[in-house]
Amino acid sequence: RLTMLYRNQWSSVMSPFKTQGLFFDKQVSKVGLGANLVNNSSGDAGIRQLFLNGQISYRFAFGKNVIASGLQVGLIQKSFDPSKMTFDDQYTPDQGANPTNPTSETFSYTKLTRPDFGGGLLWTYGHPGKEKFYPYAGISLQHINQPKESFIEENNFIPRKLTANA
Repeated sequence: RLTMLYRNQWSSVMSPFKTQGLFFDKQVSKVGLGANLVNNSSGDAGIRQLFLNGQISYRFAFGKNVIASGLQVGLIQKSFDPSKMTFDDQYTPDQGANPTNPTSETFSYTKLTRPDFGGGLLWTYGHPGKEKFYPYAGISLQHINQPKESFIEENNFIPRKLTANA
């Protein structure tokens, strides 16, 4: 299966928020393979998030019980272009905000790339389409390593995301 995504949010502003994505997944016997690429860009400042992930899963069957386990390994890249931004010190009472005024803002770096990991388990009982009652329960954890996502603050991390379903 191959899926593409395009979203243009708030198109009435000069630089709308845009999301593009490409997703792929394939089942090969008891193994599931997948990959996704998602690019988010927002506003005039050239703020961008790029997510590149690969997934693999395996199904263990015993009787009518099936347990599927999955692992996601990926990269998160965030960047911005400070030359497209205006800062408080570029504001003067007589001119207002003037991006050609010099700024004292400095940045050690404007791009960061971090690894990102996730995993999950799913239990099912029965056979889909053959049973009237097909119970399932699952749990997943994203951002296990809590990648740092800030350009300025020392301790700004993407929080872990726990999801459960039944």
